[in-house]
Amino acid sequence: KTKVIIQRICNLVELEQVEPDKICAVTFTNKAAKEMRDRLRKQSAKSCSKTFIGTFHSLGLSILKENTEEVGLEKNFSILSADDQLAVINDIAVELKLDPTEYPDKQLKWLISQFKNQGGTIEPDTLNQAGIDKKTFSDLCNRYDEVMNSYNSVDFDDLILYPRNILANNPDIAKRYQQKWHYFLLDEFQDTNAIQFDFVSLLLNDKKNLFAVGDDDQSIYGW
Repeated sequence: KTKVIIQRICNLVELEQVEPDKICAVTFTNKAAKEMRDRLRKQSAKSCSKTFIGTFHSLGLSILKENTEEVGLEKNFSILSADDQLAVINDIAVELKLDPTEYPDKQLKWLISQFKNQGGTIEPDTLNQAGIDKKTFSDLCNRYDEVMNSYNSVDFDDLILYPRNILANNPDIAKRYQQKWHYFLLDEFQDTNAIQFDFVSLLLNDKKNLFAVGDDDQSIYGW
């Protein structure tokens, strides 16, 4: 799959005369992104140093840094580690008088992550299976957002959710990025969830120039 992505970039730059900075390639891990950059540097006859090659989260972070005011953040916002996120959730659980034996912190963290990765919604069955009612979960999420905002912090899932919301709610901002990148290449397409696909779709201009490569046999959601 990586070979296909790299060859596509080379063809665009060398044969179609596309400016390298008009190309955005997205993959899932920093290791994969580094490998793609290394391969492209060796294979392309032209410099592609201005081609964006990175993860969904690094792409989201770059957009978030340029538009922090749209989501009520300051420029020097921080990204909470998983441990710090759990500490915040534990404090909120105590505040809401949630029994830790009934509502383990890691389960609450997973539910919040599911909520964000589904674009700000969660299936009732998911809550039922976790044994948490809708109001309790709503209170948890609302308080979590309040605390995170007071810390001027985001979590890892916000690096997709916030940029997606920025693009969806601000057509002028979306247009700016649509003019910046004309060609999108998406690696490991089989592992793309709904909000990640929505995020990338909002970056596409009228030509909808998306090139995706995947392998159904490697889908993590099938495990």
